[in-house]
Amino acid sequence: MRSPRLLNVNVRRETGAERKIEMKPWVAALFTFAFAGACIPGALGSQDSLVRLACRLAIVVFVLAALLSLWIPAVRLRIVASALAYLMFASFVTLVVATLVLGGGALNGRVEEDAYYLNMHGRETRVGKWTYYSVAAVETLVFAVWPTGMLLGLRAGLVQRS
Repeated sequence: MRSPRLLNVNVRRETGAERKIEMKPWVAALFTFAFAGACIPGALGSQDSLVRLACRLAIVVFVLAALLSLWIPAVRLRIVASALAYLMFASFVTLVVATLVLGGGALNGRVEEDAYYLNMHGRETRVGKWTYYSVAAVETLVFAVWPTGMLLGLRAGLVQRS
């Protein structure tokens, strides 16, 4: 019994040894629904409005990237995936440095009246409003960019030239 094929393989003989492998659209849709399903509890059920916003933004970015990856040509998809890979690396380094230097993250933190607290492993650090929302923006960027970058990188990696 053969397993179902998740990839379409198209070989064109006219242009030489060009080989094109693409992910079927329903596989991209499956990844999108799985990610959105994982983010829905945070987007709908979280007590913190910042976490709800981050989850909703991540779902929107991921769905739009999945739809975009079905329509743009392979060459542009590889360029977008490469740019997103650099953004993923830069956002991750920024997040690690910011949380270590400032003493925590905003998505785990809290706001009380005019006091903003970052939280890391139960230890809270009081910061200003601008710092709190800057860290929150970096955390949201990482939360939205990493799954999107992985999906686009996978789709771009499946389109190969030999």
